[in-house]
Parts: sequence; structure tokens; C-alpha cells
Amino acid sequence: MNDREKAEIIWEALRDLHSNETLERAIGRYVRNHKKDYGEYIKLVSEIRQLSQKKKLTLLKAAERLAKSYES
Repeated sequence: MNDREKAEIIWEALRDLHSNETLERAIGRYVRNHKKDYGEYIKLVSEIRQLSQKKKLTLLKAAERLAKSYES
């Protein structure tokens, strides 16, 4: 999965996050919509979690920051 696809999946998941739904579940939905596999889902969620822990951000903020970095 290239960076553009990762950014697209993250933005779609953030835009369509249902109430009481985890970010991971929303990302999983869009990974499947993009016909990607479970391994790619794990890599993407791991990147978000690592950034979240490293920068002490919420998962949502970390996802936004990561998506922005993929776009530049």
C-alpha cells in the first residue's frame, strides 16, 4: 500500500467514524473497501499507535497527523 492510499484510507475512516466506534474498526472497514489485506491493516494501525505513543497524542490526532505526513 503506498502513502497516498494510506492517507486516503485514514481520511475516509476519520470522516465516517460512527458514534461509539473505534478508529481501528473504521480503518478496517476502509482497508476492506480498498481490497487490501489484514496484514496491511495491521501495519497501518501499528503506525498510528506508534505515533500516538511517541508523541503522546490521541489515536484520532495521531491518525490525522500521519495522514497529513503521507500527503506531503
